[in-house]
Amino acid sequence: MKRIMLGTCLALFALSPAFAEEPLAAFFGNTLIVKDAKGERKMWYRPDHSYTGVDQGGKKTAGTWDIKDNQICTQRTEPPPEQNHGPHCKPIPTGKKVGDSWDGVNHDGQPVTYRLVAGS
Repeated sequence: MKRIMLGTCLALFALSPAFAEEPLAAFFGNTLIVKDAKGERKMWYRPDHSYTGVDQGGKKTAGTWDIKDNQICTQRTEPPPEQNHGPHCKPIPTGKKVGDSWDGVNHDGQPVTYRLVAGS
C-alpha cells in the first residue's frame, strides 16, 4: 500500500506545473543573438525569469520575462522604460536548440533574425 501511495504522489508531483518542461530551457546558459535593422544585440535568459542584454555599442538592458497565453512576454526594467511601456509579447520559440536560427518580427513589426549560440 505504501508503494502505491508513494508512486501516486511521485506521479502527481512530476505532472505539476512547476516541473513541466520549461519552454526556454535551451536558452539558459546560452546566448540569444538578435539582429535587426538597428544592429545586433545579445540576450541572456535565466530560469529565475530575468534577462540581461547588451547591444553592439555596449548599451546594457535588463528585465523580466514570463509565459502568458503561449507567448513569451518581456518587461524591461533597465534602463527604465518610458511611461506606459508595457511588456512585449511574442510566440514562444518552441523546439529551439543551440545552433538554430529563425526569423521573426520585433515589437515594431520589423524583421528580426534570432540565433541561439552556446555559452554566455
